[in-house]
Amino acid sequence: MSPFRWQQAHWLSNELLLNADDNIVIVMHMFLYDGKTASEFSRNIMNILEAHKLRSVISLEGKEYDFSRSKGQVACVLCGHCHKDFVINDYSIPVIGTTHFRSGNMPTYDIIVFDWERGIMNMIRVGSGDNRIINIVNR
Repeated sequence: MSPFRWQQAHWLSNELLLNADDNIVIVMHMFLYDGKTASEFSRNIMNILEAHKLRSVISLEGKEYDFSRSKGQVACVLCGHCHKDFVINDYSIPVIGTTHFRSGNMPTYDIIVFDWERGIMNMIRVGSGDNRIINIVNR
C-alpha cells in the first residue's frame, strides 16, 4: 500500500480507539471492490474493523492497536462511486455500495436514515434505482 493509504489505516484505527463506546458508520469515497475481491487497501480496512469487532489487537506497520476495551460497534461501511448498488457482508459487517451520482441525465443519490433501535438503515433513492432497507449491526 502507498504511504498515504497506510496513514489512512492508522487514522481509522486511532479514531476507533478514541470513539470506543459509539455506534460507528464508516463512509468511504470508494471501497475499491471489483465484484469479486477487495483491493489491498479495502482488505486492510476490513481487517481493522474485524479486530475492532472481535475486541482484539491488530498490528499495522509494527504499531499495535488494542481494541479489547472497545464497546461500540461498526454498524456498516458505506461507499459511493461504485457504479452499481451492492451489499456484501464482510466479517458480518455490511459493506454498502451506491451507484455513481448520475444515471443517464438523471441525478442519482440516496438519503440515508439510521434506525438504531431496529438495527436498519433505510436508503431512500432519489433518481434512478430503488429504495433499500439494509440490516446493520446494532448494540
